[in-house]
Amino acid sequence: MKKQILTIALGLTAILFSTATFATVKNVNNNPADEKNNTSFKIVADQVKSETNSSYTVRSQVNGNDVISAYDKNGKWIYSIEYLDANNLEKGIIDIVKDGYNKYYISGMEKVTQPGFNEVYVVHIEDAVSVKTIRVSGGESELVEDFTKG
Repeated sequence: MKKQILTIALGLTAILFSTATFATVKNVNNNPADEKNNTSFKIVADQVKSETNSSYTVRSQVNGNDVISAYDKNGKWIYSIEYLDANNLEKGIIDIVKDGYNKYYISGMEKVTQPGFNEVYVVHIEDAVSVKTIRVSGGESELVEDFTKG
């Protein structure tokens, strides 16, 4: 049940961000993963829609984390979602979340990057009775979802 709730929450979060980003595409061709010389960037598999006038996504690994990047039909970068595992959680984001939710365990985190916007972190936390999704951006946190277990 816990995994189903987290899967649903993650899916809804990804849909929320992906639909919002298609309306805010700007003329930016750079992917931040390409700009950092010290970043390990490895393409794992491409997923391309078969329609000629559609966008596509690319799955890759950056510094050991899975990343999905979306591009429009002309190859312009739209957004990237980096899935951070428990070993690669960013300390500054953990500190922001722990300020308001100290007794919760952080079970996962995604970093959403879009051209022209601040990075947004979607943090999944839980305790014995609930599962919460927190959005962190600009040094502030916001409760997005709150599920009760059982």
